[in-house]
Amino acid sequence: MLELLDGNDWTIANFNHDGTSSKRRLATIRISAQEAGDILINERLARPGPLE
Repeated sequence: MLELLDGNDWTIANFNHDGTSSKRRLATIRISAQEAGDILINERLARPGPLE
């Protein structure tokens, strides 16, 4: 992730909190207009989460 962020334009969008009792903050990181999660999935460094 650091390699992706370093040297590229990126933005972070803060959305809401998750539905757990800890109320974790949810956000999306975009690197050159592509979601960081999608980049990691395409590089087989992450797996997609369950759909709600």
